[in-house]
Amino acid sequence: MRRLVPALLLCLLVGCSASLSLDRPSPTLVADPSVEADGGPRGEFVEADVVDVIDGDTLKVRIDGQVESVRYIGIDAPERGDPGSKRATAENRELVAGGTVVLEVDRSNRDHFGRLLRYVWVREGGEWLFVNRALVRHGLVVAKSYPPDTARQSQLDRAESRARQEKLGIWAEIGRNGMPRE
Repeated sequence: MRRLVPALLLCLLVGCSASLSLDRPSPTLVADPSVEADGGPRGEFVEADVVDVIDGDTLKVRIDGQVESVRYIGIDAPERGDPGSKRATAENRELVAGGTVVLEVDRSNRDHFGRLLRYVWVREGGEWLFVNRALVRHGLVVAKSYPPDTARQSQLDRAESRARQEKLGIWAEIGRNGMPRE
């Protein structure tokens, strides 16, 4: 059995790397058969070291020695200078800065700015934290669908509904008419 597990992991790794379509050589993929059962990333994903946090929905990472910009799928953070921008950036930094993240692919590889489009995950102890959802759940960013990348949109939409109901973050500032309070 001990010999079978490494062989199975090697097969998974080789199979996954053949299907990943990046605009450069394929990075080293993470092959951990337990992650889907843990609620973590699934399908195609890669480990990356966080280099910098740009704002509430963008970061820079190092993958196989190359620095890439990553735009989180399914969320939209306040732009720099807008209310809530500093708080969203600070929370994103708290969750990922200086660590290793796992970047999960949906359908699209890059946006029109050349940034990688990914769901972002971190390991906290033995558990997975879905960073995109955590930012939405805390009311710091909004869930926003960007078809065709919608595999996890229902999770993000549910997180936003709960944040709205509990009036967290930006939702604490929204009046009954759905407009920000003055």
